[in-house]
Amino acid sequence: ADTLYLGLFVDADFCGDTKSTKSTSGGWLVLLGPNGTKMPLSWICKKQTATSRSTTESETVALAYCLFHEALPTLGL
Repeated sequence: ADTLYLGLFVDADFCGDTKSTKSTSGGWLVLLGPNGTKMPLSWICKKQTATSRSTTESETVALAYCLFHEALPTLGL
């Protein structure tokens, strides 16, 4: 019996908008199946509301945003 999994792929650029110095969050929620099959469920792309001081910070903000706006609502929690 093959199993399906939810996958959340998240990324951010660091200071991608040079005028506002804000980063952009991006995320892709996908249903992962056997043999590497993928079915996209939703995606999100949004400029962050504050200036991050490091790449790690901008990536963490992107993860939190995508987790709370894409992944957790899908699970019905």
